[in-house]
Parts: sequence; structure tokens; C-alpha cells
Amino acid sequence: MGDSIFLRTADAAQMVGVGEGSFRTWARRRDLAPARVVRMGRARVAVWDAGEVLAATGRTPRPWREQEQQ
Repeated sequence: MGDSIFLRTADAAQMVGVGEGSFRTWARRRDLAPARVVRMGRARVAVWDAGEVLAATGRTPRPWREQEQQ
């Protein structure tokens, strides 16, 4: 993780072209999880590894029905 670039959820969503509110669903369907949660002021913010987000754009999302069963 030394040379990784981390993005806030809003920045990661913009990078892949989805809405900020839809990004977690987009990521979950591609088996992508936040790299970690950090504190920014009083807020806790999920950050995502930019390389993993970029790699996930090439993955086929899992079907919705499969997602519901888990």
C-alpha cells in the first residue's frame, strides 16, 4: 500500500462515471471493498485504492439476483 493512490468515494465515483450514491452498489457488484476508513475532521470516510477501482471497470458485474442471495 506504500505507493497506492487513494480516492474518496465521491472521487472514485467520478472516475468510473457513476453517481456518488450509486458507487457502493457499483463496487459491491464487482467485489470491490474500500481500502480503509479514515477520519477527516469529525467524519469517517471510506477511501478506495485507485488501481483497484480502475481494474474493476473491466470486470463484468455480478447479476442482481446473485447479489440478493448472499
